[in-house]
Amino acid sequence: MFPAVLPAPFMAFGGWQIAVPKVGKNQQAAWDFVKTLTSPEVSGQAAITGGTGVNPYRKSHTTNLELWSKIFSPTEAKEYLGAQADSINGKNVALDMRLPGYFSYTEVVEIELGKALAGQTTPQAALDAVAKEWNRLTDEFGRAKQLAAYRAAMGLPPKN
Repeated sequence: MFPAVLPAPFMAFGGWQIAVPKVGKNQQAAWDFVKTLTSPEVSGQAAITGGTGVNPYRKSHTTNLELWSKIFSPTEAKEYLGAQADSINGKNVALDMRLPGYFSYTEVVEIELGKALAGQTTPQAALDAVAKEWNRLTDEFGRAKQLAAYRAAMGLPPKN
């Protein structure tokens, strides 16, 4: 049905975030804790420890074979880190949406993609259905609000 696979690694947002309140009493101590927690040494150990919820996020997490040799064989570590690097550097890397209603949009894609992959509809019909529903959702959430949220999430200036 599909002539070729077009790899598009997914770079999910919504990971861990750390903040120190502006009015905090011990800001320097809090920032020292943040620096320690996110240091290559501490964060590297968290990345290789199951149950922490920490995925590789520093360059050192994806290049340090010695770190990963604690849980993988050398071949496994090399393959795993190679897959991580391929995802990060993929020419078709897909960032997730940073919009109000994110899950409503992705639900539509998942449903229609599933129909196309199951042969229940054509790829073009699935894409047309996604476009129609995304336009409806965008109107429902407020087209101007969605545009403003998207531009802010992407670090772009507001559109005048």
